[in-house]
Amino acid sequence: MIVDSVTAQLLGEAASLEPIQGAVKAAHEAARLDFLGDAASEDLVPARAPAPTLWSAPESFLPRVVVVRSQSGLAAWMMEFRVMTLVYVRLGASDVADAAAGARLHGMFEVVTQAAEALDVEIFRVVADEKGVIALIACGLPPFSSESNAAGAVGIAERIRGDAARLGVPLSVGVTTGRVFCGLIGNTARREYVLNGPVMNYGARLMQAADDDVLYDAETVRAASGRFTFSAAEEILFKGRGRPLAVHRLSQAFAAPTSLPAGHKALVGRDAEYAELTERLTGGVGGLVVLEGEPGAGKSRLLQALRETAERCGYPAIEAATHVIERATPYYVFRSLLRQLLRERGDGESASLPVLRTRLHEALAGTDLGEKAALIEDVMPLGLPSTDLAAQIKGAARQAGIEDIVVALAARKTADRTPLILLDDLHWIDALSADLLLAIARRLPQLLVVATSRPLDVTEAPHGGRVLQRASRRIPVARIDSKGTAQIISDILKVESVPRRLVEFVYGQSEGLPIHIEQLVLSLQEHGLIEARDGKCLVHASDLTTAAVPHKLRDLVVGRIDALGQVDQLVAKVASVIGRVFEMEALRAIYPIATETSSLEASVRSLARAGILEPASGGDSAAHAFRHVIIQEATYDLLAYAQRRSLHLRLVEQIERRHAEALEPHYSELAHHCEHAGETPRAVEFRLSAASLAVLRSANDDALMHVERADRLAKRERLALSDAQRSQFAFLRGEALHALARFSEAESHFKECMRLNGIERPQTPLRMRVSTLGQVGRQAAHRFGLMRAPHDEAMRQRERLSALLHTRLAEHAYFMCRSAELEHDTLAALNQAEKVGAVSETIGGYGAFAIGLGTTRLYALGRYYRQRAIDESKRVGELRDQGFARLYGGVYSVHTCDWDDARTHLQEGAKIFERLGDRFRRQSCRSLLSNIATAMGEYRDSRAILSEFGPDAEAAWTVSVRVWLLAGMTTLDMFEGRPPAAAVRRMAFARELGLHPAEGYLCDGMTAAALLRSGDVEGARRIAGEALQNMLDAFCTMGSAWNSVSAVAEVFLELLERSQRHGGRDQALHARAAEACRAVSAYAARTRICRPRALVLEGRLALAEQRKGRAVAQFQRGLGWARRLRMPLEEALSHLGLAEALADSDARGRHYEQGVSMLNALGARPWGYDSMSMAAAVASEAETAVVA
Repeated sequence: MIVDSVTAQLLGEAASLEPIQGAVKAAHEAARLDFLGDAASEDLVPARAPAPTLWSAPESFLPRVVVVRSQSGLAAWMMEFRVMTLVYVRLGASDVADAAAGARLHGMFEVVTQAAEALDVEIFRVVADEKGVIALIACGLPPFSSESNAAGAVGIAERIRGDAARLGVPLSVGVTTGRVFCGLIGNTARREYVLNGPVMNYGARLMQAADDDVLYDAETVRAASGRFTFSAAEEILFKGRGRPLAVHRLSQAFAAPTSLPAGHKALVGRDAEYAELTERLTGGVGGLVVLEGEPGAGKSRLLQALRETAERCGYPAIEAATHVIERATPYYVFRSLLRQLLRERGDGESASLPVLRTRLHEALAGTDLGEKAALIEDVMPLGLPSTDLAAQIKGAARQAGIEDIVVALAARKTADRTPLILLDDLHWIDALSADLLLAIARRLPQLLVVATSRPLDVTEAPHGGRVLQRASRRIPVARIDSKGTAQIISDILKVESVPRRLVEFVYGQSEGLPIHIEQLVLSLQEHGLIEARDGKCLVHASDLTTAAVPHKLRDLVVGRIDALGQVDQLVAKVASVIGRVFEMEALRAIYPIATETSSLEASVRSLARAGILEPASGGDSAAHAFRHVIIQEATYDLLAYAQRRSLHLRLVEQIERRHAEALEPHYSELAHHCEHAGETPRAVEFRLSAASLAVLRSANDDALMHVERADRLAKRERLALSDAQRSQFAFLRGEALHALARFSEAESHFKECMRLNGIERPQTPLRMRVSTLGQVGRQAAHRFGLMRAPHDEAMRQRERLSALLHTRLAEHAYFMCRSAELEHDTLAALNQAEKVGAVSETIGGYGAFAIGLGTTRLYALGRYYRQRAIDESKRVGELRDQGFARLYGGVYSVHTCDWDDARTHLQEGAKIFERLGDRFRRQSCRSLLSNIATAMGEYRDSRAILSEFGPDAEAAWTVSVRVWLLAGMTTLDMFEGRPPAAAVRRMAFARELGLHPAEGYLCDGMTAAALLRSGDVEGARRIAGEALQNMLDAFCTMGSAWNSVSAVAEVFLELLERSQRHGGRDQALHARAAEACRAVSAYAARTRICRPRALVLEGRLALAEQRKGRAVAQFQRGLGWARRLRMPLEEALSHLGLAEALADSDARGRHYEQGVSMLNALGARPWGYDSMSMAAAVASEAETAVVA
């Protein structure tokens, strides 16, 4: 022990002292105390003073948390983060001028001590320096932490101020609240338990600025506002802080509001919500119902009550929950749901994988889903061998196949008694689970699905928001009133009634939030402030507002955890690293101290009794869950970063060991834990693996989330990424965005991927055309066998990637109507695919090249490539390649108007895609078959196909298909002369879907025609003008837009004809009509299906210009093309045109009769041709009258 010279003099001869010599003379000389005589100790104390307490151990001088955790063998687990309230008190000057000043200082210290001890709080530190004697009181250190840290600190500060005023001692106090690191620093020889954080600096600065007053920061004011009111904010500038700090002074303390006690309720405060749910259940009313409420409002309790009711009534309940870690893991929700769908009565809480496999095969036996059963491996690994068909199902088709299987399993469950599906925490659902949940609700309307959700911001939780928007019923779960509060207290304490003042206090502090009520009551009970005895509730505190005033719900939880045993605390903290739900196996694997399994299980049971944990839902007896995610998050926040990293790393190792043979379902989980373990490179790799898996399973939103998180993590940790990694980032982003039809965004990432891999692509239109000629030469060389494949594997991979990227860019160019890029990228993709033997890209390239050749009238060469695609797909392609070859063949034949060939190819393609479960491509085939029927005048057959998708095409798999179908419905309305209201509505809806330019061509002309038919002349003229400008700016690459493109000219021609009938000709209209007809003719030059209509339009324009000779020529050409292409409507319109334009009366009559007869046979009354039909009729009747 080292003492200073003053102490040495006081000790005198009673001590054996050895002077210490220092290299530099200090202000106070020091001596080492070697021995202190027993007899002398009493002589050193004045007789009038009480004998000091004899401390038997140094523990008395240490923070209690250090003592308790050291005695429990948990000294290594002292580091943690806590939200604490710190009180800095300046007691006086450090230089004591006289005995009176010393007495005042001692008196002030006694005041501080008593104020702290009154609330069971430690004085953490006392410092004397040039700023004075300063005491730091720490409210929130275990085991003295309380749910009312901030309010307690305010009480301490105000008590000190009042006592100081009575003593006449000036003092300054600063009170701040915030997140603080608590833990040991130093080494084995000397260490200190410290608090560290910016809030400590702010507290000291507030104390300096207080000037004989008490100042509070804004966070303390917010936390203690339930008990105190404060002045308006003042701003104070501090050194080292860029922005002013808002400070407050105390105004007054006040009591909680008064309310009346309540009666008994079965489900507290939720009678209406519970009644509605049970009525739906027992009445057989299905649908998707979402319970919406803030965290802790009691949504999960309501779900639990519904499950218990369902079980009593004999309805099987299937339940699952989401997880924040797994919100980008495809089908995470359905892992649990699928297991329960396969389980039967008598299986117990879990069934083995062989049993589940058997159940799946039994359920799918005798259906065409049997050979797709292996798709379920994407949801939950069952060890199913992949069949040849299942292996070939890729992309969105896998999603559709899984949907069919899960719906079949759910329908099988409903055969006996309709099950109830319960889903907790919808806000964290992944994209594919959201899609599948919506599909089940849509396809099994008798099934009741009830989910819980927080109020959602759709931008932050898009998948949950999508489900929420489509719910058939949304039930708000609000906070409860004081009556409900009283009932919750009664239920927790198991008493019949509750004292009014306890209800008032709890309701005032919790504001009716059930989780807050529960935690507050348990905390009061644990602190001995309330007691349940003999069925009655006793309140032992005379004033609850001063005995325990809540700070926040989080502090309630922390206070209750601090009241647990040290081992139980550590178990809760370790479990919180795993997540809200955890298994005992994982807890045992990462628990940092060698412990018997029985001891861990005992701690888990103890935590359950304390209301911290509960059994997990879903029927797994080995799983446990935190009572609420708020409890889990508050517990996790107590861990220091070093402790978190260690535990997360242990968890990564445990997952890799346990699932070594099937890590794919755990990529997201591993990425999360690696990130928090500080293993940044591994976290990035797991994120990229998860993103790749998500792209393969068409979970494109999830893939983007993984890539973005990996990118942010790499930037935050300054991780140097290789070109290969950056290329993978760009490629995955591009693939996901491409699948989501966000082509412009995808294109930029594909181009970045090209740049990183050294793949060149022309950047200017001129170079693009020159390069296209070069690609034509390379294709010719391929046909003559003059091209050689690269032998270097890296080069082969690069060429394969180039083929895929050019294929994607060609698809973009098609939808964006960039014909030069479409031609170049199609040829480039084909050449590179052939060079390295990339089967799918080669077959796609042949098919796309055939379509391009069809637009250049090289029909023989086009048929060659069409057939080559089909032959190659049969020879080396998978079933999917064969379907694509048929689809491309059908599109080529539609462009060339080979209707029979087109139907054959499309029907065959539809069968293949149906077998694969590829709904998008199957629906594409069906849509094209509808277009063929319309073009051939088979309107009834066309409507029959369109009716498969619902009145508004709501069964369409993608937005693009829906737009095509809506356009097909509107085309039929136009041809059959139906009222335009439905068409106007459909086209308005379609235009709101965010159309690409090609899809805009498909809708704009028909929108203008429908508006004109409805009498909106200005709207029709405006839309037609916009569409015409688009046609002049870029060539339309979509052949199925022929009717809409033609409708643009038809609108201007009808307006022109109307103006002429009223005695004049609008020159501006004439110019626009002529320009539109030229644009349609240019389109028809490369789109054969439009040629008959383009010629009819040119004939109409010539009639309007009084050029009957040209009109006759164009109508006759139109008639010839219409007959050649078997397009009866265009043939009829050509007849009517000739009936108006020809000079020979007999010929006019014959053409009129033929035209009318054909229209009647078709059931057609096409919009925009009324005036033409009337003119033809008038001309024919006039000639007949003259002859008569």
